[in-house]
Amino acid sequence: MTHRPVFGVNLPWLFGSYGHDLAVNEHYADWGHAWSDAKAARTLADARALGFDAVRIWLCENAEGIRTEGGRIVGTHPALLDHVARLQERLAAEGLVAYWTLLDGNSWKREADALTHRVLSDPEAAARFAERVAAPIAEALDPALTFGLELLNEPEVMTHECTEAPFVAWETLAETLGVIGDAVRGRHRVSAGTMHVFLPSLWGAGPRLDAIDVHLYHPQGGLPPRSHLARYCEDAAVADAFLIGGECGLPDEVGGEALLSYLQNAVTERYDAVFLWRLERVLVTQDEARAPTETGAQVARALARLRG
Repeated sequence: MTHRPVFGVNLPWLFGSYGHDLAVNEHYADWGHAWSDAKAARTLADARALGFDAVRIWLCENAEGIRTEGGRIVGTHPALLDHVARLQERLAAEGLVAYWTLLDGNSWKREADALTHRVLSDPEAAARFAERVAAPIAEALDPALTFGLELLNEPEVMTHECTEAPFVAWETLAETLGVIGDAVRGRHRVSAGTMHVFLPSLWGAGPRLDAIDVHLYHPQGGLPPRSHLARYCEDAAVADAFLIGGECGLPDEVGGEALLSYLQNAVTERYDAVFLWRLERVLVTQDEARAPTETGAQVARALARLRG
């Protein structure tokens, strides 16, 4: 029997609004948020029309939707949970599930996001985030509509391997992921997506995750075999782990056909899911028509073929 992975696409921040698509961001409180029922519905419909089963959506990137008082985390902004509820209504209507992402490791280096840095480096902030933000979000997510809950996108960006001080040690990140994961574990599968080359560092730190999520941007596309990942991590158990290709994309100068190999390899290498990077601009146009691009049409044909 042919292996059938979940085929997904990345919708990391909706409407092009990183850090303020779903809720107010206290870093930029005067921005408000960019939520639109109509645009969200159209975006999910576009993903389904191309033949995807799932979408990956970020929730608290750049500390979006996190409420603080006196510098301490006290909860979520009501709009965040409200808009998650509306997204779930649309997911159900389209027959999609979501792979939700809580925090983005890139936000410290790119946006000087001190709150995310504090959550990932300070045990008290980590515990408060787990209790006041992660747990309520997890409770609000319908398990039937949730593929998984990614605790942190690309943790490596916080470490000495990618940034200068004040960096966060891998061991500290693993402890933080454990604290946040324990707040949601049992209700949803938890992960932390990392670029392929940093997987041994993450895995070796012992983060207590339910799944491995690797990110790849290769000119020819393609997913590494399970056996390769196991050797890379020096852990035979990796070969049998729940395995996700959470971001599978191409360098900007490379043509779109190579994306198709990610889909095919997810079948042949028995990945549990693969998520292409990304819907907007790559697979659909960003004008009013929102028509499939040439690459989007190729992906739709490939998904129809692989689905049989």
